Amino acid sequence: MLLTFTTSINNRLIAKKLRLAGNTLAVIGKELGVSRERVRQYLEGVKVSRCKSYFCKCGCGKKSSREYYHLHDLIINLPIEKLISLNKEGKNGRDVAKLFNVSYSYILDYVNYLGIKLKRHNTTPKYNISKEELYDLYIIQCQPAIEIADKYGCSKHTIIRLITKYNFQKNYSLGITKEDIYDLYIIQKLTIKEIAKKYRCCEGTIYYNLKKYNIRKENN
Repeated sequence: MLLTFTTSINNRLIAKKLRLAGNTLAVIGKELGVSRERVRQYLEGVKVSRCKSYFCKCGCGKKSSREYYHLHDLIINLPIEKLISLNKEGKNGRDVAKLFNVSYSYILDYVNYLGIKLKRHNTTPKYNISKEELYDLYIIQCQPAIEIADKYGCSKHTIIRLITKYNFQKNYSLGITKEDIYDLYIIQKLTIKEIAKKYRCCEGTIYYNLKKYNIRKENN
């Protein structure tokens, strides 16, 4: 009983120290091997101002601001010297993102966190898509912009800009009658995805026609 009481006092002191250092309840709980609720009990009566910095979750002891707290993995695995070295070898931000299996926005945030600028490489666009190819993929095959972007190695926003530039507009009617879509959706109880596959169109087209004809499951 005495040992448990002593352990509780020690945990309270450690929890208070970690909290004042800027750690979250989850991090403190992991350090002490207790739940977040138990940490709250340890910190009862302890007033702590809003944390402006946090210790890295991996336990490395490094601090980062609330804005860059999500970058703790990169802080450990990608030191500034390594990032600069990769950049000198010809790798840009997107290449580094693929190398470390993170999003490009993470790399941009990390570069801002370090306060450096990366040299740009391969500024020539890798994609080469003509108006006819885009029309076939987007209008005829009804592929979404994100799939087209992945195919040509560019961003979704690039494809959207081209669609806007060429003023491509999808035909959402496709000659689907009210009776046909009612039979498939209500009688046969097919999903929107299954109906879209049957008509070889995107799910948005089917959703548009269901809304147009005011067809809902509860109508059955």
